[in-house]
Amino acid sequence: MEAHDVATPAGTLHLRRVNGGGHVPTLFLHGSTLPASVALATPLDGASYLDLHAAAGRDAWCLDFRGFGRSFRPAGTGPVTFTPDAVDDLSAAVDHVLAATGAAAIDLVGWSWGSTVAATFATRGDARLRRLALLAPQWLRDTPSPLLKNPAVMAHAYRTVGADTVAERWVGSLPSAVAQVVAVKGWDAALKAALADPAAGAGEAPNGPLVEIAERWSAGRPVYDPKAIGVPVRIIVGADDPETPPRTVRKLFAELADHPDAQYLEIAGATHFVPLEPKRTAVVDFVAAYLG
Repeated sequence: MEAHDVATPAGTLHLRRVNGGGHVPTLFLHGSTLPASVALATPLDGASYLDLHAAAGRDAWCLDFRGFGRSFRPAGTGPVTFTPDAVDDLSAAVDHVLAATGAAAIDLVGWSWGSTVAATFATRGDARLRRLALLAPQWLRDTPSPLLKNPAVMAHAYRTVGADTVAERWVGSLPSAVAQVVAVKGWDAALKAALADPAAGAGEAPNGPLVEIAERWSAGRPVYDPKAIGVPVRIIVGADDPETPPRTVRKLFAELADHPDAQYLEIAGATHFVPLEPKRTAVVDFVAAYLG
């Protein structure tokens, strides 16, 4: 696995790469809590989520947005790293990936808040984007977010991310049979160890995405207009996802009713953290068939 540190006018961004071939590189984007360099690059049973996509024939990359993981930390007394900031980071990362590979365009796979960033980028009609996939995407909420249990936290630039708390939030949402598999394999312990590594920079996360949940997604105000997406798009969600549940994600898909190339996949036995779960292989297979 390669590490790439990319200088931008705002600061240095961190990317990871596993090159499994393919003529179009694929960039994977993380959500509002776990950096990609942890969530997507930590080996589980010897292979990370990035490794699996590379094994399926992808030149697979992932990016830590500003304030997350090994990327630069914006200073501030109030919330930092909102979707427009992350789109700027994504644009810089796309430039780097295309320069490093010689490709003319890229495919994007966003997860959770990363789907919001990827979809926002897609609405801009950027010729550097070929295809888009949105995994567990955010959309207008009809239930409280578990990330907003303490709204006072949002007044600060960052919030503390506890390894045990994250693992409990994830495992507690799993169907019992899946939770047993995860425990037996030790995947929850592997995630906690990766999060607890001081070098990972995963002990805190920016609060900009939480403010967007409170002020946009929970208030009936979408961050982007799905109808403005002009590239092929696939939407994927776990059937047991309590954070971006299928009933909500289907409403996003309904916004794409007139899109010429949009499809929806619901994965049984998967939750919001599917890149860390046994059904991650179903996502890999679907994405590989879609991106070609």
